[in-house]
Amino acid sequence: MTMTEHDRYHLHQQLEEVLDERGANTMMELLPPVGWADVTTKRDLDQLEERMDLRFQNVDLRFDNVDSRLDEISEIAGLRFNQATENTNLRFNQAADSTNLRFDKAAESTNLRFEKVEKRIDAQADRIISKLLTILVPIIAVAVAFLTAMSVWGPG
Repeated sequence: MTMTEHDRYHLHQQLEEVLDERGANTMMELLPPVGWADVTTKRDLDQLEERMDLRFQNVDLRFDNVDSRLDEISEIAGLRFNQATENTNLRFNQAADSTNLRFDKAAESTNLRFEKVEKRIDAQADRIISKLLTILVPIIAVAVAFLTAMSVWGPG
């Protein structure tokens, strides 16, 4: 049974007849402001606590699932990062190897060219020396003969 404002007013008047106004007011203040059906009981609180516990357990499970998923994502991201790092290192190493091969070939080609030029210069120098000797040997022979003759006959 729900108590209306009219019922509360009627009860207050009856209490004033039995008690005085102050006693009636005190008694009315001790009554709940609503009907007894709206007052929370210990059983209601226990049921609420059980429902809250279940909800928190569900929230904890959700957080556990989120944590697990984040761990999976972190592991996958770590694997992907490691793979990308390995791929990048492999590419750099391949580029370095290719570049080194190119430089080695260029150096070898340059060395061969220098060797050819050096051989040509040596051959040219040998020819020049040979020609000089061909020219200088007779001159030296004449000079030696002249100097010998001068030292034998003297100046004069």
